[in-house]
Amino acid sequence: MKGYENAISCLAPPLSIILSNIDEKEKAKINEIRIRLEKPITLIHETGVWFVNCNSKLMNYPGESAYIVSKKELNDCFSKICDYSIHSKNENLIKGYVTVKGGIRVGVASSAVVQNGSITSVKDITSLNIRVAKGIIGAGQPILNTLFVNSSPSIIVASKPSGGKTTVLRDMARLLSSGFNSRYRRVSIIDERNEIAGKYNGGFVFDVGLNTDVLTGFSKASGIEIALRTLAPEYIICDEIATVEEANAINYAFASGVNFIVSMHIKNKESLFNKKVFRALLESNEFSYIVFLNNYSRDIEIVDCREVSNEIFRIDSSCNGNNSFGNNFYI
Repeated sequence: MKGYENAISCLAPPLSIILSNIDEKEKAKINEIRIRLEKPITLIHETGVWFVNCNSKLMNYPGESAYIVSKKELNDCFSKICDYSIHSKNENLIKGYVTVKGGIRVGVASSAVVQNGSITSVKDITSLNIRVAKGIIGAGQPILNTLFVNSSPSIIVASKPSGGKTTVLRDMARLLSSGFNSRYRRVSIIDERNEIAGKYNGGFVFDVGLNTDVLTGFSKASGIEIALRTLAPEYIICDEIATVEEANAINYAFASGVNFIVSMHIKNKESLFNKKVFRALLESNEFSYIVFLNNYSRDIEIVDCREVSNEIFRIDSSCNGNNSFGNNFYI
C-alpha cells in the first residue's frame, strides 16, 4: 500500500483526499492514476479502467457523478509534484516526466516551448499520469528459481508499458545481492529516473538488497562506465533500454566480464524482429534469455536468445517477412 500512498501524497486537495478515501482493498489493485484537464479522474486498475466520484466510490462508467478535474486543481497538483519549483524540474519536464518521492514517475502532457529549434521548457499542462511504484517481495523469485540456480545469465525482461518490469528488476536486485542460492552477488543499479530504488532524503524507499550499489540520475551509459570503473559489480541492472546508444554501452561493458539484467518495452514477441534496440542488444551474443511478463508480472514466458538470433538471421537471409515464433523458442 505504501506505493499508492506515496502516489497520492504528491497530489493537492481535494484530489488527494478523494483518492485517499477509496476502499483499501481497491487501492492495492491500482497501478496508475490519470489526472486530465476537465475530464474525470481515471484509475488504471488490475481489472480495467475505473473512475471515481466525489465520495471516493469507484465506477466502471464515468456518468454524471464522476469527479471532473478543474484547471486550478490540475495546476495545483502539478505545482506540488514539482515541489513548487517548476524551474528546478525543467530538465525532466522537457523529457515528459517528473520523479517524486518513493520512485513515483509522473508523466506530464504539455506543450513544448521552442527556441532556436530546441525545446527549452514546457507550458499548458493538460494531464498527469502517476504510476504507482510497488515493491512486491518475491516478484523476481520465479525467474531466479528457473534461470539462476545453476548459472549466472544475462537476461532481458520485456513487457508492455506498466507490465511490472521495474518491480521485477527491483526484487531481482534484492534477491541476488542478499544471498540467493547461498551467494551474495555484487549488484549495481543504474537508476536514471530514480524509479528502481526510489532514493529520498539520503536513503532508499525500496529494499534493493544488502550488496547493491545505486547510481541515481546518471544516464545509463555514464552510470555503466562509473560502475565498471569504481564499483566492481557482478551484475548491472538497467531499466527500459530504449536507444541503440544505450544498447551499445551495454555491449561494450560485457568485455569487462560483468553480467546484465535489463528491461525493454515490447508490444509482443513478434515485434522483437523489427526492434532495432533489441537487435543491437543481441549483437554481443551475451544475453541468454528474454523473459516476457504478463498479467502485471504474475505470469512469465522465457525465450532462448540464441533461437531468436537464429530466427532473425533466417528472416534477414530469406527476406520473406515470416517472423512467427515456433514452440522451440520456449524453455
